[in-house]
Amino acid sequence: MHILWRIFDLEMEKVRKVRTLSFLQGTLINLLKRSILFILLWLIFRKTLTTGELISMQFILNTIFVPLRDLGRIILNYRESIVLDRNRGHRLRLLPSGGAVRS
Repeated sequence: MHILWRIFDLEMEKVRKVRTLSFLQGTLINLLKRSILFILLWLIFRKTLTTGELISMQFILNTIFVPLRDLGRIILNYRESIVLDRNRGHRLRLLPSGGAVRS
């Protein structure tokens, strides 16, 4: 029973790290989007940019940042699957009776 709790603790630690990294990535992308919006609004105030150009830039930024966010999720899932594949043998050795799970 102690081994199952150890596996559970390892899984919970992994979930915490993944969620922390996801939060940081989302925060940085959101901060970057907001700072670009602020710069665009400043350019409108300075009469360098028109309102139509602002709307066009927002469409362009959304086509850049949405796939960027999705790419981060894909990379995270890929790295997680690699780590799970590496640790599969180690986890099976932790189980009693050579890897067989009893109900």
